[in-house]
Amino acid sequence: MQTKKQQKLWKRSFNSFLATALVASSVSFVEPQQAKAASAADYVGPGGVNITDPDFLSYIDIEKSPAMIGNKFVLKDLAGEFNWNNAMGAISEQHVNGGEINFHQATDGKNTGMLFSTTLITDIPFGTSQEREVFSVQKSGGIGFPWEFSKAGDKDVSYSDSKIITNFATNEVKTIEQPTEKVSAPNILRVVSTSDMWNLSINGRIQAHAPQDHTPRWTKGVSSNGFEYFGYGDYEPFKNGNIAEMLVFNRKLTDIERPKVNSYLALKYGITLKNGDGTPTDYIASDGSTLWTASENTSYGHRITGIGLDVAGGINQKQSKSQAEDAIVTIALGNTIEALNKENTGEITNDLSFFTFSDNGATASYNTIIDNANLPATLAHENDSTNTTKMMPRVFKVEKSATWADQTITLKVDGVDLNSYQYHLFVNDSDNTFPKATTTAYPVDQATGTVTLDSSAKLVNGSFYTFVQHVDKTDLETLVNATDAENLQQGDYTSSSWSLFQNALTDAKAALTDSGKTTAEVKAALDALNTAKANLKEVTSLPTISVTAPTGTVTTGKPTFTGTATPGSEVSVKVGDIILTATADADGNWSVIPDTDIPDGAYTVEVTASIDGETSTPVIKEITIDTATQSPTVTITAPTGTVTTGKPAFTGTATPGSEVSVKVGGIILTATADADGNWSVIPD
Repeated sequence: MQTKKQQKLWKRSFNSFLATALVASSVSFVEPQQAKAASAADYVGPGGVNITDPDFLSYIDIEKSPAMIGNKFVLKDLAGEFNWNNAMGAISEQHVNGGEINFHQATDGKNTGMLFSTTLITDIPFGTSQEREVFSVQKSGGIGFPWEFSKAGDKDVSYSDSKIITNFATNEVKTIEQPTEKVSAPNILRVVSTSDMWNLSINGRIQAHAPQDHTPRWTKGVSSNGFEYFGYGDYEPFKNGNIAEMLVFNRKLTDIERPKVNSYLALKYGITLKNGDGTPTDYIASDGSTLWTASENTSYGHRITGIGLDVAGGINQKQSKSQAEDAIVTIALGNTIEALNKENTGEITNDLSFFTFSDNGATASYNTIIDNANLPATLAHENDSTNTTKMMPRVFKVEKSATWADQTITLKVDGVDLNSYQYHLFVNDSDNTFPKATTTAYPVDQATGTVTLDSSAKLVNGSFYTFVQHVDKTDLETLVNATDAENLQQGDYTSSSWSLFQNALTDAKAALTDSGKTTAEVKAALDALNTAKANLKEVTSLPTISVTAPTGTVTTGKPTFTGTATPGSEVSVKVGDIILTATADADGNWSVIPDTDIPDGAYTVEVTASIDGETSTPVIKEITIDTATQSPTVTITAPTGTVTTGKPAFTGTATPGSEVSVKVGGIILTATADADGNWSVIPD
């Protein structure tokens, strides 16, 4: 085994090799990307911790480490002098680097997992050090642990949102119940073990663990398993997860080094970094300068995202999206967003320069109505009652380092319904309430959800931005205003066309005031009003109507209603709640008899005629139906002609119950009509 001095010399040579050569295989080594004013030789190590430091024992970056030796994938260790060998048989390139975390390649464990191991336990020269610190960036699939070093014994391990179990460098298996940070999202895992302390943090936040007792253990502890592992922990592959990077130190980093390494990983992988207690913390560049300042962003420490260049620290982040839950904004250098960060051909001008933003933690739903009177001039409409725009309560705050050189950037917003609404980026230099006088609106591309600013100077240091959902109602508003100004009168148009027009006008006005109407709904209201207005039919003549009968008082419950009207018109006769209908014949005559008796009483009869959608002026008649006092009727059916008896039978019909009087000369005979109206009488 080489001495640490020999290792250090080898690491320097290997680092120079990374900056000048490509491995002749399907997977390449990639030199640290650089600024115009910097060279590869300026690269020191991740976060500025020197990669040639003898205590920097192992470093895997999935964008740089994969290579092919023969027909086998290996991972070149960027800090050591060895390869991590595939220990799971045939795996594809997709397994090795087919995953992605914030536009950087990562492993794709799939449901089988993947496993790389050292050849010998001595490949990583831990020696007799009593301190060890490991960082890794991964996204858990719920099964397995991302790596295994110095295992204390044959115990289960876990790395999930509900529980973390690990035995890294300790005799006491540590359990963390309900981690405060989600590990099913991309995260920074850090574990440190010394002779007198052990702790584990996720995204910088210390996790409470049990037991508290700690007895360090630096050896593997299982004689049949003398390897260190990447993508595997305690007999369990890291299934369905992704691992992007791992750093192993044979010492506890200093309080100056650790924030730099955490910040390097956080900015690169879009992970929001926190203090040990969970509060926002400064992001620190390799030279010790601050690239995101917690005290300057009070209440804005959510979903910290940024691009920037730190050559010595290994950062050349040209596009980024926070990996935290409900993140919606991607930023990219230039005017396109590529599949991977390394495919973005833009160049950040100055070394140690950064453009970052974070948000206030509010919802990204578009639920805050902005009154028309409070909109910037480019979006405001003529009527203050027209509501077109809703803003999300989530507000973003920008921080730019003094060294940042402004250039073209693109922002992409997720969660937008580009088919239903227009979207705009609202920018204000200093006011997070976005008053119209000082707020600028930039349209979001309807096809891509992106907005490209030709200069990041449009987002000054300390500025605020958010997104609004908008519908342009100018055409509809113009039509409604013009229609109202015409002062159209109902009497000038046919009733049917006027009714359609009034409905369309009412719907159009409702669409103007309803901020939730979609572009399609506003267009539909516009089209409907245009159509209804074009189809208004002017009145030329109304149909005629007259009523000839009945008049006055009638003694039947089924009177015959008759009259004249325009030939072919539909006649409506309204008697109280009863409506009778008839059609005027070719001569204009009409009549109708009720099917059932109309109750006795006084009635106002209203009669109209309708044809071709036009209705006549009503004709009003007053009638009374009085069947109780009607005159009785009588008929005589016998005898007739000559009779041969002196006592002929007189018969006939009369109103049922009526008294019938038959006078024959001086003789008067009487009878009563029965219930059927029949009567008869014979002289005595």
